[in-house]
Amino acid sequence: SSGINAEYGGAEVDQVEGTRETALHQATRQGYTNIACLLLKRNADFSRVNTENQDVIDLARSLERATLLTVLNCLKCNGLSDPTSQQLLEEFSGDNRDAR
Repeated sequence: SSGINAEYGGAEVDQVEGTRETALHQATRQGYTNIACLLLKRNADFSRVNTENQDVIDLARSLERATLLTVLNCLKCNGLSDPTSQQLLEEFSGDNRDAR
């Protein structure tokens, strides 16, 4: 996948802003597990680091985003095509905000 998602008007899933944060970083920071899971389903790169040298797993851990951290660790260990990873992404795509 090129990271371009035509379904969303050709938006770059891993586009960064001045802080080098992607939409996935922002969804994690704000606690929007559902948005983060949708981005991950669209192949968002969770290994990109921001200006604080934090990837999304580091950020989720520091902000105590337990649900998202579980999903990210599963993806890191098993990959996107893994059935458990897919099930977690589907399950949490409908959540509003990460319960702490």
